[in-house]
Amino acid sequence: MHPARRHLADDHARLERLSAELESALEGGDRSAVQEVWTRFEATLLSHLDAEERWLFPLLSGEHADEVKALRAAHARLRHLASEEGLAADLRTLRRETASELLAELRAHATREDETVYAWLEQLPEPGKLEQLLDALVRRAGGIVTG
Repeated sequence: MHPARRHLADDHARLERLSAELESALEGGDRSAVQEVWTRFEATLLSHLDAEERWLFPLLSGEHADEVKALRAAHARLRHLASEEGLAADLRTLRRETASELLAELRAHATREDETVYAWLEQLPEPGKLEQLLDALVRRAGGIVTG
């Protein structure tokens, strides 16, 4: 697996761990914990979406324009849901039932990306483009790539 793909997949894994933390905090009913976990979850989600849109999608939009367009629309929906849930978290009214909608949609979206754009990364005809993507992801992560 190319390091750029691994880095993006690691983001999905990080979001899944934060989703589990959020669900646990919501079950526990500790509104302070919910707000703290939500803040980390939302920042990670938005950073990930931004990175894909800025560096990944342009690499694939020529050959896979329809899928990239659909994924951009899915990102807009995820941002909208995150904004609504973020307001609820700030007001300490975030409920498990409403957060579950976002988390389920996010999980389905991650699976779709894994099966499409992430798989297509390694089929790029110009390996240099993958290296440019990896460089951008490393800069976004503060220079650290694990795995």
